[in-house]
Amino acid sequence: MTKFSVLLPVYFGDSPDHLAACLSSLEAQTWPASEILIVKDGSLVEALERVIQFYSARLPIRTLQLPDNKGLGPALRAGVENCQFNIIARMDADDICVLDRFELEVGFLEMHPEVDVLSGTIREFDSDPAIWVSERRLPSEHAAIVAFGKRRNPINHMAVVFRKSAVIAAGNYRSRPGFEDYELWVRMLMNGSRFHNLDAVCTLARCGNGMHRRRGGWRYILFEVSLFWHFRSLGFLNAREALRNIALRVPVRLVPAGLRSLVYRFFVRRRATVATLDSSRHTPQRTTR
Repeated sequence: MTKFSVLLPVYFGDSPDHLAACLSSLEAQTWPASEILIVKDGSLVEALERVIQFYSARLPIRTLQLPDNKGLGPALRAGVENCQFNIIARMDADDICVLDRFELEVGFLEMHPEVDVLSGTIREFDSDPAIWVSERRLPSEHAAIVAFGKRRNPINHMAVVFRKSAVIAAGNYRSRPGFEDYELWVRMLMNGSRFHNLDAVCTLARCGNGMHRRRGGWRYILFEVSLFWHFRSLGFLNAREALRNIALRVPVRLVPAGLRSLVYRFFVRRRATVATLDSSRHTPQRTTR
């Protein structure tokens, strides 16, 4: 089987229980990772260190210690540079992989060497990963991904697997708060990389952790305006497209967090039609420790 790395940044604010669930889902994979690179973005609390130590005896974990908290972009940049294998799968410390995520994704990349970036569907949950509330399903084919990317992020970051060589060739991750992945995908598209999205659910994403609250306010608006104007400077968007995107987003960023969460759940995402996750592909939440 093709060897691959999992890139997992952790910082002091992450939940030890969520990290344990994340690592447990990696332990349960039908196609296990060859390396799990945990990037410690600054000093961690003792409870997080204990979780990492516990799973280091069960998984091929390596750690990369950054001297202080740099943020997601710099942590991912350092992680990509230090991963041993060309295929890298991304996770965050509160994500949970379905049992066959890497079997599906790495297997697809084996069969399609022309594809540089591959992702899949994510299902979002509040507290119980077996009960999903919404899902983000994206266009599959490259041309449709490019068209979708002119309006919204065309890749689910927490379900992505990519080729390190293509990421490095496009300039790697950069510091772009809130949009480190979207900005990278656009640079990769402009650099000629090929993209694909699987229709299958690959990752369970925790949305009950303040995710929608963080996507609001004037600071976030400024980051978003800067992003779309940057896309214009790259030639990915024209001025009309950039202004359209900004105009559509500003009202959503200014409403209260609770209302913004409803907008995402009822209008941006696909709502749950079946309350529980398919148990045949569900990963146990954590190993007893």
